[in-house]
Amino acid sequence: RPRKFLLLTDRTAYCFGVDPEANLQNLYWGRRLTAEDDYPDCRRTGQTVGIGKNLANSRRLRPDDFFYPYEADRAVINEEYPGWGGLNFVEPSLKLIFPDGVRDLLLKYREHRFDSDAEVVVTLSDAHYPLLVHLHYRVLADVDLILRWAEIENRCQGSVRLESVQSGVVYPTEDLDYRLSYLAGRWGDEFNLTQTEVHQGKMIMESRRGV
Repeated sequence: RPRKFLLLTDRTAYCFGVDPEANLQNLYWGRRLTAEDDYPDCRRTGQTVGIGKNLANSRRLRPDDFFYPYEADRAVINEEYPGWGGLNFVEPSLKLIFPDGVRDLLLKYREHRFDSDAEVVVTLSDAHYPLLVHLHYRVLADVDLILRWAEIENRCQGSVRLESVQSGVVYPTEDLDYRLSYLAGRWGDEFNLTQTEVHQGKMIMESRRGV
C-alpha cells in the first residue's frame, strides 16, 4: 500500500514514498518544513502520449493526468533508485546483466525495517528475478547529514554481472541555478578550484592518475 518515509535533521528533510504500483519515488530534499502534510505525495504514473480516438483508455485518465508527451510511465516520476532497462532513459543507479543475459531491471518496493531510531533500510526487488537492493539511510541529525548507501543481494542461481552500481540519485529542484565546483590538475595544481554552471546533459569526471 502507499506509504511515505520522512527523514529529518535539525534543519533539513528528505522524503520518499511508495506509490500504489510499488514504485519507490523521491519526493523532497531541502529545508525542513513546518508540518508533515507540507511534503509532497507520490506522483501518479500512467500513459503519457495523450488520449486519441483510436487509443484505449481503460484507466479513465483525464487530460491533466498526462505530464510529458511521448514518455514512458516511469519517466514521469523521480525513482529513488532507478534500474536500467525498458523505456526509461534516465541515468540508472543500477545496471547489470542477469545469468541468462537479460539486462532489464525493474525494481519494486518489497519491505523495510528500522535498524535504530536513526536508520532505516528499504528493500527493493526485481519484478521477475530474485535480486534484492537494500537501500540504507542513516540520519545524523545534529550535523544535518543523511548517509545513503546501497547493497545488492543476488539470490539467482548463477552470477550477476554488475556494470554500474551507485549509492543513489539526486533530483535538484528546477527553479534554481546550480554550479559545479571541483578540483583537478597535475601535481601541485590540484588545489585550483574550477567552477562551471550545470546545464542539461551528462558530465563525466574521472582520474587517470589514481586518487
